[in-house]
Amino acid sequence: MIKIFKYQIRDVLRSRLVIFYFLFFLLFTSLIFHFTSEPSGVIANILSINVSFVPLLTLLHGTTFYYNSKGYILFMLTQPVRRINLVTGIWFGVSIPLVLAQFLGILIPFLLFSDITMALAAPLGSLLATGAFITFIFLAIAFLIAIFQDDKAKGFGLSLSLWFLLALLYDGIILAISVYFADWPLELPLLMISSFNPIDLARIFCLIHLDSAALMGYTGAIFQEYFQSATGTVISAFALCLWMVLPLGAALLKFNRKDF
Repeated sequence: MIKIFKYQIRDVLRSRLVIFYFLFFLLFTSLIFHFTSEPSGVIANILSINVSFVPLLTLLHGTTFYYNSKGYILFMLTQPVRRINLVTGIWFGVSIPLVLAQFLGILIPFLLFSDITMALAAPLGSLLATGAFITFIFLAIAFLIAIFQDDKAKGFGLSLSLWFLLALLYDGIILAISVYFADWPLELPLLMISSFNPIDLARIFCLIHLDSAALMGYTGAIFQEYFQSATGTVISAFALCLWMVLPLGAALLKFNRKDF
């Protein structure tokens, strides 16, 4: 797995997407600092990119990468390599360059344009962790879709539909439930429903450190009220880890049994 991971890292680091990804976050973060000197405002603006643009990009990049690498994957299957090591090595090799590009693209402007104090360290760290979680989770989901669906067009359709559901429709569904069942005690059911959406969880995970309940939406405000900062952080981080492990585990299981 280590050799496959190293090969993927070298291959992906040379790709234009990683360079574009780094430059995008570098320019976007610098531009936000140009309009506001308040670091919490910069973090909130970058977070909106992390929960809208990053899931879409990683889903499309993951499915494209898998379909375009089928020749390489079939060749590696003829070698004495375990299937689980092959997929895990590729997944890490594709994910980590994107995470590093985002880390550097965000951290460099913060180092240049602000003083990173202890008070800023927690929200900035949670922002970087949110980007890493989103990247790992949606690349695992992209691999799961591509492994289950051999048809490229259907794979892209599933990826786009899933992004549309989680990024755009989900909050509307939760709002409709809260309005329709307004007379019922909905706090705990809505907390459970929000845990089914990794984008909601990632947004809550970051904003809970900014004390910005108004920006977290209905479920985020409930989450903060119930669990406060430390407990809410642990629970949301654990749920995000589950979101990372479960799709990857399902992809590995399907790939291990697949007849090529």
